[in-house]
Amino acid sequence: MSYTVKPICYKSKILKDGTSPIMIRICKARKVRYSSIGVSINHELWDYKNNVPKSKCPDREKILLIISNKIHEINEVILDKKVKEQDFTPYSILNTISESRNQKKSVSDYFLVYICILPLKNQRNNNIYYIFFVPLHGIMVFIGIWTGRRTMADGVSDQ
Repeated sequence: MSYTVKPICYKSKILKDGTSPIMIRICKARKVRYSSIGVSINHELWDYKNNVPKSKCPDREKILLIISNKIHEINEVILDKKVKEQDFTPYSILNTISESRNQKKSVSDYFLVYICILPLKNQRNNNIYYIFFVPLHGIMVFIGIWTGRRTMADGVSDQ
């Protein structure tokens, strides 16, 4: 089954400031779902034939970048589902994207990712490295990851 992902200016909905939101339309098997990109534009500055802002639009390059990033994100999810041979609908695509954005990270996850990135940036400065490593070590010892789980023999109960 084929699908389409296109940007549109949603001119039927005019905001208080007189602009119309730009949406991404996902279609598959005559099922349509819209996703806002968070940008609105005066509908006179939108080229409805090519579905892009007109050349005289003041923030044309920025809007095109936002549109292409959103379309790329949607196409990644679609490709991933096709590779895994999963069936998908426009609703499930947008649901997958919203779930991936709402994943919460703990403080230890943030520190661990940052410590792993430091050598890649060639910033293995001992001061910066230990500023993040020492608190991470403390967090991991506190929750029992670094030295193993605390037991009743250590004088700590799980209650």
